[in-house]
Amino acid sequence: IKIKNRNEKRMEWFFKAIEELLKNGVRVKLMFISQTNTSMMVEAENAKKCIGLLEKVEGNLIEKIEYENEFSLIAAIGGNHFDSKVFFRLYQTVLKVKMDVKMISSVSLPNISFLLVKREDVKRCLQIMHRELFEN
Repeated sequence: IKIKNRNEKRMEWFFKAIEELLKNGVRVKLMFISQTNTSMMVEAENAKKCIGLLEKVEGNLIEKIEYENEFSLIAAIGGNHFDSKVFFRLYQTVLKVKMDVKMISSVSLPNISFLLVKREDVKRCLQIMHRELFEN
């Protein structure tokens, strides 16, 4: 779910919104915040409930909500050797085979990186990542 807003009070509103989602049993799996957008990943079966709850939060700052249902999150979790250089190598490999990657993150937690890919590409992406990490 992608929420577009440009208001200076959006962080205050956003924390209210997260509290409301949690109270109503919607678990946010992943969240990214930029200057103009907030993106969150929730279970597909909770997406419509999530959108309804967000629209009702007091002081609604939402300009636009986009919903996509065809993506899966892949988390690559490694030991001390798994750093941003390794992740960059993985990402380059995935790009070389022209896989559509919606989002990447390698800074949220140490030794953990995320890729958001189309569901139909999950198996192929995992195979490519495995080959790059363990067979090369």
